[in-house]
Amino acid sequence: NLPYSVTIDEDNNIIVGENGRVRIFDPTGKNVLQTITGLGFVEDIKISPFNQDLFVSDASNHRIVIYKKVSAGLYQFKELRSVGYY
Repeated sequence: NLPYSVTIDEDNNIIVGENGRVRIFDPTGKNVLQTITGLGFVEDIKISPFNQDLFVSDASNHRIVIYKKVSAGLYQFKELRSVGYY
C-alpha cells in the first residue's frame, strides 16, 4: 500500500494513512503497534492538539472517523461524522 498521509503523535509513534487502513508504528518505524481497517481511501490524518484524538479523512465514504487515544500507540473508535459529498 502507498502511504497517503503521515503524522506523529505525542509519544513519537508514526501514524501512516494508506488505502483502506491506518497503521501505527513505534518511534523506530520497525514495529507495527496497531492497524485500523474498515476504511476507504484515507486522504488525510491529523492528531488533535487538545486531546490527542486521531482524525481520519475517509474520502471514499465521505466521512471523518475519530479515534480516541487509550494508551501509547493504541487508539479506539470514538465517533463517526458524515461530511457529505465534496
